[in-house]
Amino acid sequence: MDKSLYYFEKISAYGNKKAKYNTAIIYANKNYKNHSYRKAYNIFLELAQLGYEKAQNKVGIFLLHGLGIDKDYKLSVKWFEQSYFEHNYKPASCNLAIIFANGYGVFPNFGRAKKLAQEGYKKKVPTCVKVYKDFNLHKYPEDKGFKSGYYKNF
Repeated sequence: MDKSLYYFEKISAYGNKKAKYNTAIIYANKNYKNHSYRKAYNIFLELAQLGYEKAQNKVGIFLLHGLGIDKDYKLSVKWFEQSYFEHNYKPASCNLAIIFANGYGVFPNFGRAKKLAQEGYKKKVPTCVKVYKDFNLHKYPEDKGFKSGYYKNF
């Protein structure tokens, strides 16, 4: 991994977002000898602030689970919303579904969780499938009045 990290850091110095993202992925890997959630989080945050949707989703995950940073559900929602609603990054919708199904920092809303997870469930995205099955989301009507924060009619 050291050699990969070396090249990713070299390439990211030229402004390549994907290389910088992959650098953070390496630091987030528990099997890497210099593993650091904090370092990975800071790199993801920098990219998220530049509008990189994959990094926005990762920042949301780190905040949701408290990886390298204190848990902050509301801020997690903000990053997932930006990733999904502004950039249509589908994995972020699955993570939002988890938040609404569990009521992490929001009022639990199974209809909203269903709407967010449904497309990913049909496409067999593992996170969406898990939340859909774990919470039996098929039983709930969709939340059709879903507009606040970054929300759009989707």
